Amino acid sequence: IRLSLVGSEMCIRDSFSDPSVSKKYIRINGSLLADTTLGPDPLATGTSVWRVTSDITVPAGVTLTVTDDAILKFDLNRILSVDGTLRVTNGAGGPAIFTSIKDDVLGDTDGVVATPARGDWSYINPRNNSTIAIDGAIIRYMDYGLLQQSNPASVSIANSTITEFTQRGLYLDSAGTITYNLTNTTISNGTSGDGLFVFANTGDAVTLNISGLTVNATGNNTSSHGINLDINGNATLTGTLSNITLSNISGTGILLDDTSNGVVNPVFSGITINGTIGVHGMQLIGDATTTPTINASVAANNINAGIYNLTLQGVGGSYSNLNLANATSASILFSNAASPLSWTDATIVLANAPSPLHLRTGLPASVGVLGTVDRGYNLALSTSVSQKYIEIGSVLSDTTLIADPLNTGTSVWRVTSDISVPAGVTLTVTDDAILKFDLNRILSVDGTLRVTNGAGGPAIFTSIKDDVLGDTDGVVATPVRGDWSYINPRNNSTIAIDGAIIRYMDYGLLQQSNPASVSVTNSTFTEFSQVGLYLDSAGTITYNLTNTTILSLIHI
Repeated sequence: IRLSLVGSEMCIRDSFSDPSVSKKYIRINGSLLADTTLGPDPLATGTSVWRVTSDITVPAGVTLTVTDDAILKFDLNRILSVDGTLRVTNGAGGPAIFTSIKDDVLGDTDGVVATPARGDWSYINPRNNSTIAIDGAIIRYMDYGLLQQSNPASVSIANSTITEFTQRGLYLDSAGTITYNLTNTTISNGTSGDGLFVFANTGDAVTLNISGLTVNATGNNTSSHGINLDINGNATLTGTLSNITLSNISGTGILLDDTSNGVVNPVFSGITINGTIGVHGMQLIGDATTTPTINASVAANNINAGIYNLTLQGVGGSYSNLNLANATSASILFSNAASPLSWTDATIVLANAPSPLHLRTGLPASVGVLGTVDRGYNLALSTSVSQKYIEIGSVLSDTTLIADPLNTGTSVWRVTSDISVPAGVTLTVTDDAILKFDLNRILSVDGTLRVTNGAGGPAIFTSIKDDVLGDTDGVVATPVRGDWSYINPRNNSTIAIDGAIIRYMDYGLLQQSNPASVSVTNSTFTEFSQVGLYLDSAGTITYNLTNTTILSLIHI
């Protein structure tokens, strides 16, 4: 019997009276001429498969159906491109399997003893208004499970596993209005890239219906994320992501990076992030129009890993029912003037972190008020979250550092990385505030540094080792000159210090050929390794120094 299945080749079945005819596979390749169904064991031998020997194209108007228990083995670098419909059906049998020709676990097909590897074959490529409806498949040993590149395509995946890939498990770059449906699917064991990558650009409107997604063991660098939602131009992103489990991700568990001016308001519920996470548990980046919701509409959210469990960078949104634990740096980071619209303190519980907060902006008013009992979170009953300090570092927006920000009587600000105060931004340090700098840290100012002198004592800028003010880092140490570096006035900045003690650094101020307005009053510079005040201006400048003590050297 001769079956016309594909355009480039005739596939033949007969009684196989000649024993030299291999009964291991039927070849399939080229452009399909008509609707085609690939079932299990096409040669009725008990082990036969379909072998993809060259690229397959499913044209517009044509449907390729792969039934349960069918096995497709792809020769090296082969692609399955779909302009019509790819349908994988989930019946009473096991999953359909898309795999490498080298995958001898399913029986040797090509007569070559080999070990399959990630990237053996290429990908399934949804194109040009195609439909992908996969229910019950295992897709493995390829570059991508799906690679959709700026093409409108309907994609629905359920009850499937995408594993052993070199690039991304699912790369979904839509064009136009599209809904992605992912249900009860696992993405695992990727060499580099993200587990799930969704990209939307100008004119795109993406809706996500994702439930029961597991992403595990993906990536080999900090730019490889479990779920990466990248929104640009005037694109929009809506929908729900629920019952999501992520673990052992080299980058961030869930990254939402919104640079669009469209509506971006996905809802997250029942999120679990644990295991080894290389960067952050969940990182939400955008502006006030970025309004994600994290709630317990499906289940509470548990983020148990990351440098920070949760980072909010410029975004708005609503947050509740969050259990945050085991951050290596701080539980929550706020930056870029993040301003949540709703924040339910009672259901945001922290456990096991060196610090509860890292601030690169003021604490949003909707979250809490520093220096009071309203700090924006609760502590678990059996917690080891240090209440000794709030972290601060990196690039700041307008920020005020007050005394005892955690309202414990002794809490301080810890500078864990270099601080940059950009042009147009003001960093204010109030009386009695204490800033402890990790080793070699720098405070660079292109905007304004203002130290205010109120009814309290001086603000103190000192070393992380300065335990006279209380131990902050859990290490018994003696501070020495040069522990931290300096305050660096730059580029038309303004330094207005009234009432400060600055000690255990290289320089108090180090101004190097930059125009900067410098005023220092009622202050002390002491215990430095180089110069107390090093003032090297550019242009016409007036320095104002009043009632100030420098216990060594000033260089102008």
